[in-house]
Amino acid sequence: MKRMIAAFVLMGLAIAVAIYIAMAPVASPTADGALNGFLAGLDGLVDGIEAAVGRSTGALIAIGIGLALSLVLALVPTRTRYAEEGEPFFSPSDELDLDHYPQAPGAQDLIEDEHDEVEPAQAPAPAPRPEPAPEITREVQPAPVPAEPVPAEPLPAQPTPAPFTATPLTLVRKVREPGRDWFGDSSWFGGLPRLGDTPWPRDLSGIALPFLAQIDLADIAACSPEGSLPGTGSLAVFLGDGGLVPLAADVTADFTDPPQDLPPAFEEGAAMPFPQHTSRLTRWLFPYWPIEVHAGNAIGTALERDHPFYAVGVGEPVETLWWHSVQHFADRLREGLEQADAPIAAHRANLLQAREELKRIENDPDTDPYELEDAREDIEGLEADLARIEEQRGSLPDMLAALESFTEGRAPWGVLSEQELEIVRDLLPEAHERYGELIGQSIPGSLGEMATVSLRAAISGPPEAVAAIPEAMLARLNAEYRLPAEGTHRLFVPAEDSDEIVLVDLAWDDMIEWCWPEEARFQIRIAPEDAAQGKWERARALFVPS
Repeated sequence: MKRMIAAFVLMGLAIAVAIYIAMAPVASPTADGALNGFLAGLDGLVDGIEAAVGRSTGALIAIGIGLALSLVLALVPTRTRYAEEGEPFFSPSDELDLDHYPQAPGAQDLIEDEHDEVEPAQAPAPAPRPEPAPEITREVQPAPVPAEPVPAEPLPAQPTPAPFTATPLTLVRKVREPGRDWFGDSSWFGGLPRLGDTPWPRDLSGIALPFLAQIDLADIAACSPEGSLPGTGSLAVFLGDGGLVPLAADVTADFTDPPQDLPPAFEEGAAMPFPQHTSRLTRWLFPYWPIEVHAGNAIGTALERDHPFYAVGVGEPVETLWWHSVQHFADRLREGLEQADAPIAAHRANLLQAREELKRIENDPDTDPYELEDAREDIEGLEADLARIEEQRGSLPDMLAALESFTEGRAPWGVLSEQELEIVRDLLPEAHERYGELIGQSIPGSLGEMATVSLRAAISGPPEAVAAIPEAMLARLNAEYRLPAEGTHRLFVPAEDSDEIVLVDLAWDDMIEWCWPEEARFQIRIAPEDAAQGKWERARALFVPS
């Protein structure tokens, strides 16, 4: 506090000097006296300062010097005395509020006794010399010897989590049996999950993740009893980071309703997942199919296949077709009609560009006559193409109306009669012949393609769909198409390019519309230490080449 007062005083003096410099001369030229002589001396100093640096500069220098000295005085810290061994930490001048510290009984009395001032006695005169009082001595108790410090008990070491263990497993789609409860199984692909109170997972952008599978931990424990996972609950698998969701809820609970903003999963018949726009062919859930869990490769090679599913062999006629197939054809035809403006606009742009090129050639004096003739022929061809597809665009709604009228009121899994099948046999090639340039890529290429789409939907569909599959075809599907086209669906396998554990490895599988980009495999991986501690939220999702 004293330093601060001194700093203010010093600054005040500097300001006073600056004011004097600015106001000088102050002394009277006619007055006498010591004070006037002192002021006259100061005026002389101001004259010298003015001659050297100027009056204003001199005043500023005085203020600057005062400011610097004040800061130095205020900011330089006082010397702090740290306690040496055997010395008290507080110096005698330090003030310590003893009321805030616990004291031993009698300590306050001892402190007051040591600080009492004793006034000297005034001896009366004359008086006999008093006998010396007996010397009073205070017995000083020796200071207690500090006890040896007791070393602190070391903190117990954190137990190292046991390494994550699990037997590699294979997931196989179950045999589809007519009449069996298809939705009572505890492990399945596609459809909807049973999440209980757990929220549907989303990615970092807030987009709901597509659901892929749910696997009962009891099924895993039956094949991997020595594994680290518990034997109750389930694992729900979604496509994306954070897509492995452990669930303690009963897997027999109700299916969880999907969120309203769930993105589309696939487009029927397009063999491409996650379409960018929606249509009548858009499906938001992958096909539902219960699965079995097998240890390692216990399934053998009997179910392996190396080709995509197709309803009929090469060159074989389609003998069975469902109204689902014709309705799919109509939906694809409508999709082509709704997108027909794009190819027409592209043709018009090409024609405009060709006409601009013709103008350039016609204005070039060095143009080759043959080049000019070719350019004009190109324009004639483009004009004819544009006129043809515009005519197709104009008549296509009539054909679509006729086809939709043909399918109106038909049950999707009803089988076409021979006469109805012949109509479709003639209708499909006619559509390609009349509208191929405009929508040829949108509609099915053959009756076999139409039947394939329907059989894929039927085998994973409601009971009436399964009942509509011919017995021989159902036996073929159950015997040959329960595994992916190449490889298998697996759990708990080591990664080939890192030390991670591949918790889930799902292959390209056309039967459940898992048509991953470039026929890759979808994997959910996790570091072994994270798996050992159950930090499933750290798992990452990726596609890897097959």
